Amino acid sequence: MIFNIREENMDFSLSKSVFKLIDQSSLSWAVAKEAHSGQTYGDKPYTYHLGQVRSAVIKINYPDNRGVAPYGEEDTYYKLEMVANLHDSEEDTYLTSQDLLDIGFPEDVVEAVTLVTKKEGVSYKDYLKLLSQNELAWKVKVADTYCNLTESMKDGDVKRVRKYSEQLGLLYKFKNWEE
Repeated sequence: MIFNIREENMDFSLSKSVFKLIDQSSLSWAVAKEAHSGQTYGDKPYTYHLGQVRSAVIKINYPDNRGVAPYGEEDTYYKLEMVANLHDSEEDTYLTSQDLLDIGFPEDVVEAVTLVTKKEGVSYKDYLKLLSQNELAWKVKVADTYCNLTESMKDGDVKRVRKYSEQLGLLYKFKNWEE
């Protein structure tokens, strides 16, 4: 079913699949908020960091964005929001990839969340190379790194500034997909 809304010479056509993505994006925020409950990012609730990453991934990839997905790019836009909201859920909470699938998140979103999750026994460079093969994972990791770099700069933490600056360079070096 297609929903058509006409307003001031503008035609908005949204399919049920877009509405489902919007609902899943909202659900991903609720799930992440619950899963990270009680955790902090510095002296702020952990949701501060998740919101920063979500905002950054949209600003970086849709610089002219006005709070809604560009027509024709709704799929990627809302999936980026979902991955950003959930990006630390497997690493820092009780949630597993199977939990995320059972909740009903799209497989490609769960795959990207899993790729963003650091693995024991995998070198950091190999981890970055692997996630850099996936567009959603790469874009969210770039935004996450950018946010961590920005916070480290605000805090005057030179060691972390160097770490995240190097990480951004490696992410761009290892990027292995084309837009």
